[in-house]
Amino acid sequence: MRSVSEKRMQRTVALICATLFVAFSFTYISLYKAPLLEALYDHVATGKLDYNPYIAATIITATLTTLAIWLNRLLKFQREWTALAYLPSCILLAFITDINRGIYTNEGDLLPWLFIFLSVVLFNLLISFILRRILFAKIKDYNLESNRLVWRNMVIFALMFMLTGFLSDGEKDFNYESAAYVEYKHGNIDAALNVAKDCSSASQELTASRAFYLALQNKMGDNLFNYPQHFASGGLLLPVQRTTPLSPDSIYAILGIERKSKETVFECLQRNVRNDSVPNIVKDYYLCALLLEKRILQFKEELSHYYNIENVDSLPTHYKEALLLYNYVVNDGEQIVDTTLQHKFDAMRILSKQGNRMKKSSADEELRRTYWWYYLYE
Repeated sequence: MRSVSEKRMQRTVALICATLFVAFSFTYISLYKAPLLEALYDHVATGKLDYNPYIAATIITATLTTLAIWLNRLLKFQREWTALAYLPSCILLAFITDINRGIYTNEGDLLPWLFIFLSVVLFNLLISFILRRILFAKIKDYNLESNRLVWRNMVIFALMFMLTGFLSDGEKDFNYESAAYVEYKHGNIDAALNVAKDCSSASQELTASRAFYLALQNKMGDNLFNYPQHFASGGLLLPVQRTTPLSPDSIYAILGIERKSKETVFECLQRNVRNDSVPNIVKDYYLCALLLEKRILQFKEELSHYYNIENVDSLPTHYKEALLLYNYVVNDGEQIVDTTLQHKFDAMRILSKQGNRMKKSSADEELRRTYWWYYLYE
């Protein structure tokens, strides 16, 4: 028979454990995993209610906490082992937040999760049996300071929280795509463009999403090469089959274009740009496709159809960079009146004559964000 003080101490430990789990789960869902859960909600929800991360976090956290409390009534984890009652809830939290492209491609596999969950249940049953029948019987008269009980439970929680994060880590690129999509959905296009801005790599989906966000701001010709471009013109449009939170159908609808089966992005843009009814941003899409394919001779010819090349100062930055490169390649003697741009181009020419190691170590960040850098090194 446990003493009154021991029962009071156990209630305190149980309350602290519940508080720790609630704090972690609510923060994990409402902040860290919020973009992924919102993307999932937008994909599966049939109603018109807007997603609220705090309501979702409250419902999920309350459910998982209730499950852990009910489970502990059966398994009776006590003292420094109380936190183990929350292990199944941590696994379920990882399952709920493990969101990837499978929600669009229907390639998700639930068998690994079923195996993990059953293994955790069996583990908890085994540990509960050992503690109740063997360990607790031996230490029932052993008094442990309350602060040591709390710290030992906190260590267990730390391990379970790390396990939760590991199991639900998912695809880094998909996380970025979801975060950018949520910002765009809420009207924060600048914030969407800032997602993973400093990363040297990006998925094709994120690259195409950025191109669309830039096009909405009419900044594609100015800022496209501020971001990594590893897919040539294929990184301008999303695949027809949806693989990311931003719907390709919505992009094609806004651009007023259609893409035929087995048609490349460049072929699609080249065909649709001839249609006078398409918006002006499609023309920038096509011009940027020419730049990404490094067709600067064709770019020079096409540019005059859509922009007044006599007024060079009014051209987008990357178009002026391409004209400078064109003049240098064909040596036609035409001058681009932009002293700052000319100085940057001269610096780029000097850099291009150095070794590869020197290029990577000494290249100015501004030069890396030019069309010249893409043309020479991508």
